[in-house]
Amino acid sequence: MKAPFSFVPLLPIAAALAVGILVAESGVVACCVAVAVAFAVGMALRGGGGVVMAASVVIGIAVAKLSAPSIVPDDYVDTSRLALADVKTVSLRNGYSHYDVELLTVPGRPLCKVTQMSSDAGLEIGDRVAMRAVFSLPKNDSVPDARDDEGYLRRQGISLTSILNAGDMVVVEKRPNIFTYAERLRHGVRSAIFASQLSAPTIEFFTAVLLGDDSLLDDSVRKTFSSTGLAHVLALSGLHVGIIAAILSVVLFPLRFMRSRWFYYVAIIVALWLYAFVTGLSASVVRAVVMATCLIVGRLIQRSHSSMNSLLFAAILILLFSPMSIYSAGFQMSFASVASILVFANRLNPISTRRRKLRDCVGVVCVSVAAMIGTGIIAVEYFHVFPILFLAANVVVTPILPVLMASGIAVVALSAFGLDVGWLAWCVDGLYSLIIDFAGWLEQLPFASVDNIYLQDWELIPYFMVVAAFALLLYRRRAVYAYAMIALIAFVAITSWQLKPVFPSEELIMSNERQVTNVIYRLQTRACLITTALPEDRAAVRDRCRKRYADYFGRRGCDSLSIAADSFSLGSLVKRGDFFMALGRSYVLVNDSVIADSAARKVDCAVVCRRFRGNVMDVVGKYKPDTLVISRDVNRRLAKRYADSLGANSVPYKML
Repeated sequence: MKAPFSFVPLLPIAAALAVGILVAESGVVACCVAVAVAFAVGMALRGGGGVVMAASVVIGIAVAKLSAPSIVPDDYVDTSRLALADVKTVSLRNGYSHYDVELLTVPGRPLCKVTQMSSDAGLEIGDRVAMRAVFSLPKNDSVPDARDDEGYLRRQGISLTSILNAGDMVVVEKRPNIFTYAERLRHGVRSAIFASQLSAPTIEFFTAVLLGDDSLLDDSVRKTFSSTGLAHVLALSGLHVGIIAAILSVVLFPLRFMRSRWFYYVAIIVALWLYAFVTGLSASVVRAVVMATCLIVGRLIQRSHSSMNSLLFAAILILLFSPMSIYSAGFQMSFASVASILVFANRLNPISTRRRKLRDCVGVVCVSVAAMIGTGIIAVEYFHVFPILFLAANVVVTPILPVLMASGIAVVALSAFGLDVGWLAWCVDGLYSLIIDFAGWLEQLPFASVDNIYLQDWELIPYFMVVAAFALLLYRRRAVYAYAMIALIAFVAITSWQLKPVFPSEELIMSNERQVTNVIYRLQTRACLITTALPEDRAAVRDRCRKRYADYFGRRGCDSLSIAADSFSLGSLVKRGDFFMALGRSYVLVNDSVIADSAARKVDCAVVCRRFRGNVMDVVGKYKPDTLVISRDVNRRLAKRYADSLGANSVPYKML
């Protein structure tokens, strides 16, 4: 293999595997082209490498196809069914229980994402349950630029979704497995954290950084950490695994004096993998544990260790067992961060190796800059914010975090044994307060971050080409790479400006939510919400819409979302009760059981909502709409009955 690939022999294999996974959804022709290109590239890099790279692409395509969601027969969709299922995952978020279940009595045994209206239904991984549910295909919101829920679920292998009330799932048989025991251990650690003497905010923080459960964190805390470049502190990553490994090395250090060097290292490896299982085997944690395992095994057998090859080996391992991880932000940011650190950190450090202490201090800054080179663009793509002051935040917080985590673990462990360590808990609370207060202070500074950055997908390619040119410039010191960087940056800037999307000044959108009917009207950077929610619930519905449609508002520069009153006007929108006009069309929200005769008038569009229980043909007779819309919040059986009645009478209708 030609240099520089001779130093990272796993790079072509990992790249070919990733290409195979990415092209698996693109059709037979694209897959064949990818295999042929991989073979040609492999032959150019090394004599027999073409076969290996072509085989890697084929393996990538195969594992991606095997992970694709099952195709469900039409007669199982949107109909009430009694099904037997095995629980695969369990989580609690926003006060609801969420499960991924494998439907045993449905052809193809598809996975279903179940949301149960219960804070704790008491189910465990491995339970076999009986459930009566209406299964639906994953569906995106009708609002433009909203979250791609359909694509997200499809890449998780999810074929169906369902919402159940508490008690709609009954355990038929307990079938515990290794993941059941890992979840029980996770629950035990969570209970120990809650029973400790730490304050409530610190408990929420530790639940996130030790177990990867960020469901308790307040949105303001997430925003503060994200805006200051500290989001990686809340998400389990190699940083946390490294701290855990350091703590383990100290705790198990007496084994080295007992001449049990092998047992010492094996105990660390086992403990790290146990931690990975307890925290859910996320891509970032598995990557860090695989790299740590490679490092420790290399020391045990006295072989040289390549961090980049360990990183690539971890990527190959994860993609083989969980190919759809390649689409997740956690996988992309974790591997991009470490790869960027390995490539850039040492080269960016201007201090000579002869001045070790000073070089190590400057190295903290270089590591932060290197990590941002690799992950900054990915963070912008997913979170649409770039923290300008990330360097200051990381330089201060990174040295504090190991002390905070070690002290917090000590508090939890000692409290679990009934020892009073109030003074240590007070110190841990103080350290966390220091971090959150410092991050909050940075967030309030002018230009702390740039928000609402929305990239076009193609811009990621030239960005990483610029990064590659920068790496070549650092390693080979040739002016041609600097010229290439400048040319690429100019090309991206000019092309992005020319291809910048242009949005209409006014828009009216009906969202397909399940509980209420929402209509969003936008005029330039102002937006208002027309909703059928009860008056006491409207503020919560508005906040939910702001969060759910953040991308829609962000791309259009909307900085406000107000609730439209019964009498309201903005731009072309004029609202009077359930009637409103916008963009030259008239609408009515039909949300009462009985339509008053005085309410009858001609409209362009009538929207039937969940509280209407009358005859849908009465709506047609009284409002004479050009189109009748059946909102998604209408009961499924009623919606089907309405659709059948409208179809039988040749009335144009649409279902959200």
